Order: sequence, then C-alpha cells, then structure tokens
Amino acid sequence: MARTDFEKKILAFLRKRRKPATMKAICFHLRTENRVTISKYIRILESKKKVYSPNRHERRKLWSIRMKRKGSFYAVQ
Repeated sequence: MARTDFEKKILAFLRKRRKPATMKAICFHLRTENRVTISKYIRILESKKKVYSPNRHERRKLWSIRMKRKGSFYAVQ
C-alpha cells in the first residue's frame, strides 16, 4: 500500500468511529501486524493536524484510564 492509501484508510476509520481509537484497533481494522509503519503514518497525520492524540497533549482530560495507558487517537473534524 502506498503512503497516501494508508493515510486515507487511517483517517477514514478514525472519522467513522465516534470515540478515540487505540493503535490496536487501527491495526486490526487495517488487517496489519506492522504497528511501526502505522505509528509512522499517524505521526505524519498528526503533524498535518488531521489526527489528534489526547494522551500526548492532555492526559488528564481523557475519558478512560485504559485509553490513558494505551494511547489513543481521533480525527480532527
């Protein structure tokens, strides 16, 4: 898959989903084992201000302890 394909699929998944998604959920949705590449594309999307990660920026405001621990991402609408 090309870079843009991965980015589009990640964004589409996060937009469709109401609540923040963990890395595990994103990898499961994309049917891939390789979390390193997925995290790379998430970082790229974060720098483009398309994806937001509350556990990196405002940990206290996160709605669940599990999400605090695992790290979560959601699409910026």
